[in-house]
Amino acid sequence: MWLALDHLRPGLVRDFSADGLTIGAPGCGSWLRARTAGAGGWEVTGRGPRDIWAELHDVADRWRAAGSPASYRLEVDSGGAQRVTSRSGALSWLLPGPGITSGPARLG
Repeated sequence: MWLALDHLRPGLVRDFSADGLTIGAPGCGSWLRARTAGAGGWEVTGRGPRDIWAELHDVADRWRAAGSPASYRLEVDSGGAQRVTSRSGALSWLLPGPGITSGPARLG
């Protein structure tokens, strides 16, 4: 899911050294901190113009709908365009071509 999030919602960076789940969007100053709460819920705090929690849920829903893929195929067409696709084909995205950057996001 983190691979899909990195490409479908660019600009997010996860802080692996923080307590709980901490994700920021340095480009706009948004951030999210989520910690587990009782009964399987989450305590969520966030700030900024991006609704990072909603973005996480959107990509997680798409990832689950694609069968929670643990691996993806890399498809290259005759023009050199590269697409990452889940085995079911339900989740995919184009990779940036030469001279195009997808942003500084690094998610593990």
